[in-house]
Amino acid sequence: NAVPNTILGQESSGSNLIVTNCKFTVGQQNGNVPIASGGSCDTLTVRYCSIDGGNFDTANGPLIDFQSNGTLTCEYCYLHNTGGDIFNCARSNGSQHQTLVFQNNLIENNGMSAGAHPDYLQLGSGTFDNITIRFNTTYQHASVAGTQGFVIATSNGSITASDISYNTMIAKDTVGTTAFQMSRFVEWDASASTGLHTCTYNYVDFTAA
Repeated sequence: NAVPNTILGQESSGSNLIVTNCKFTVGQQNGNVPIASGGSCDTLTVRYCSIDGGNFDTANGPLIDFQSNGTLTCEYCYLHNTGGDIFNCARSNGSQHQTLVFQNNLIENNGMSAGAHPDYLQLGSGTFDNITIRFNTTYQHASVAGTQGFVIATSNGSITASDISYNTMIAKDTVGTTAFQMSRFVEWDASASTGLHTCTYNYVDFTAA
């Protein structure tokens, strides 16, 4: 188990890194990204972890930063009180590919730092073979900067396929209010997409009923 306020997970090389049964808390003094993967790490799995953003925007934004060639899987995690993004995924070399799997997670309160530009998922440049977002619950009942949810878009790359299904997504208030802002749950950019993309069987509620 990790000790709150002191943890920075960094994997610069190797493969099949698994982070499991850990607790991370972002502290005001360290501002570290709790889990960051770069270099030649080709498989990162995060499961059964609690990651508390502490309402701070970390130095590079996210709770999990994946800058590797390969597969990121995050499942059965509690991701909450994020100042900026929850997931940042990118690979500058277009010949290298990423596959992203986010399933069975609980996400609560994203965008808790003033001046941040938060998303549940932010894609950078690169080639994304497949993005799977399934069986997650998101609950947005407090926010400072608002959030844009899962953004399936890249300004410099391509997305071959994505599946966003069987998620429960709840926000206490809708866009345009002064608090608890949730501009969208899912954003999809057709111009960057080359294959099959599905968004089905999701429960969406802007009233927190």
